[in-house]
Amino acid sequence: MAGHKTLIACVLTLAILGFAPHVDAASLTLAWDHSTSSNAAGYLISYGTQSGKYTTTVKAGYVTSVAINGLTEGTTYFISVQSYDSTGTLGSPSQEISGKVPAPVPVLSISCPSPVLTSPDGKAISVTLTPTVSGGVAPISTSCSPASGSLFSVGTTSFSCTAVDAAQQKASCNSTVVVAAPTQPTAEPQPAPKPPPPGQDPERERDSKPTPPGQQPEPAPEPTSPAPETGVAPAPDPGTTSEPTPTLGPAPALVTLVCPAIAPVKEQAQSGKAAVEFADPIFSDGTLPLTVSCSPKSGSQFRIGTTTVACSATNVAQELFSCTTTVTVTDRPKLSNGGGS
Repeated sequence: MAGHKTLIACVLTLAILGFAPHVDAASLTLAWDHSTSSNAAGYLISYGTQSGKYTTTVKAGYVTSVAINGLTEGTTYFISVQSYDSTGTLGSPSQEISGKVPAPVPVLSISCPSPVLTSPDGKAISVTLTPTVSGGVAPISTSCSPASGSLFSVGTTSFSCTAVDAAQQKASCNSTVVVAAPTQPTAEPQPAPKPPPPGQDPERERDSKPTPPGQQPEPAPEPTSPAPETGVAPAPDPGTTSEPTPTLGPAPALVTLVCPAIAPVKEQAQSGKAAVEFADPIFSDGTLPLTVSCSPKSGSQFRIGTTTVACSATNVAQELFSCTTTVTVTDRPKLSNGGGS
């Protein structure tokens, strides 16, 4: 164009303006210097996904920056700028530049485990906590409080874990570790002695044995006449001793602590939890413990799902017993738009 100087296209910046949750919603912001031509009335932006092949143009007016919208995330675009005068005559295109619209960052999430373990001796034990992490941008670091590998005492202990990724996204979760006390060993009953086979008498078996050749059989003992009843018991033979005959029977049953079976409970007013009352455990012989404690205790707020309750008790002999049961809280049906239940 006459008297129209070529655009000096010195591109200064190329950056992402913003994202939306759908494809074709990203933007690039392009900036340049004004043309040195006094006839410049505005600028024409040309771009496409191949170098030198521009499929879209944007008439920006007499400005030095413009936001190019409707771009596809994760795609590289090639861009050129030209000036135009009042008659619409274009100047020479600037040097081509390129910019890539970054892909969306995956959302970081973390899920905590719920370990249920038994202490072999009733003392605190070391528990490894391994949360599950998904999404995010590597590298991702995780930490828990109390830390994984810490000692957890008998009962229920709460803990939390946090994950942080390279994009500085943070996610956290909460859960509990349940450590149960050891159970009392069960005594094995002693086997009863086997009775002799039917129809076999040990005395008759001894008498029926054959006599070796050349040896006279032993004479059978002569029957003795019963002593006349005189009202006086006969004196015991001084050469014999009388021992009581032991009485065999089943071994006594081992007493254990029995936790109550708790029926499922619905959440209260769609709060995500419910207060649950339950009875104290009792011994298997029907007696009540001298002391008893449960964790969580009766009347506590339980969240939706199944929670383990660990109980321990002592009897009058100060012997320690333990047992576990579960509390299940179910969610109530959500109200529909019509207001039905």
